[in-house]
Amino acid sequence: ISLDEVQNSMESVSGVLKIHDLHVWAVTSGVYTLSAHAVINGDNDFHQVLSELEKALSEKFDIRHTTIQLETKSREAEEFTDF
Repeated sequence: ISLDEVQNSMESVSGVLKIHDLHVWAVTSGVYTLSAHAVINGDNDFHQVLSELEKALSEKFDIRHTTIQLETKSREAEEFTDF
């Protein structure tokens, strides 16, 4: 799975401004999980944006287990960056 393709796909979802702290890994052969932070436009419905992100990940990459932190202001500068 290309992280660039995943990020671009997530950032194409309506209401998403930026994706950062993106991690994808295989739990076992063919089973993927994802964690990410999504900076979103605060005017959008959070649940709708999250549903659209999950739908895109499932349909395009077969990623069905996700943990996505929604932010209305990027917290990227405050995050752990040692890896």
